[in-house]
Amino acid sequence: MTACGFAGAVAGDARVNYLHLLEELTETEIAEVTSFIDAAAAGRHFAIILFPRVRTPRGIVRLLRALATGDRWRVARVPWRKHPREGAALVGLHFKTADGDESSVMGFAPLGCMPVTRRAPYVALAVWAGPKLNKYKRSPDGSIGFIDAPVLGADGAHLDEEAHQSVWDSTMSRVKRLLGDPPEDDIKLKDVAFCLPEVHVVELFSSG
Repeated sequence: MTACGFAGAVAGDARVNYLHLLEELTETEIAEVTSFIDAAAAGRHFAIILFPRVRTPRGIVRLLRALATGDRWRVARVPWRKHPREGAALVGLHFKTADGDESSVMGFAPLGCMPVTRRAPYVALAVWAGPKLNKYKRSPDGSIGFIDAPVLGADGAHLDEEAHQSVWDSTMSRVKRLLGDPPEDDIKLKDVAFCLPEVHVVELFSSG
């Protein structure tokens, strides 16, 4: 459903580390999640954390509030650029890597308000916290993201520039088609972890 050719290659190469947590996050578990991401990054793997018992927007709010208490996590509202939806709001989640870069975390959830490419059976977070290993695409200084992960072929070697561009063009085309109805802002989406009902986002950023 992601329409991302790079994601399919990464999953096929088993370059993803998974962690699932069944209970509400505690301070100890936030430290566990942080260490898990660091270990995945050290192995040049993506980190995906699954929360199968989080099923509602309010549950996602509790999850984000808990993560925000960690000194390497940051939660922020993301303004709409285009295609705003009445009654919905965008939330970004960022993780500070061991190297000090800020990684934009990708969120997934089984909610109709989520962009179609981010709908999944379970609430989940996906992170690339490794170094900038993509020869052809690169995040700005101080930031890191999925674009910086190495893109490898079936032989384990980096794709050449032509092959990389072919996968990139195919991915962009397919993503635009998926995000075309209902229309979504494919540019802004890279900064977004979750799209949630406005009432719950207000709750997330309230002082109470």
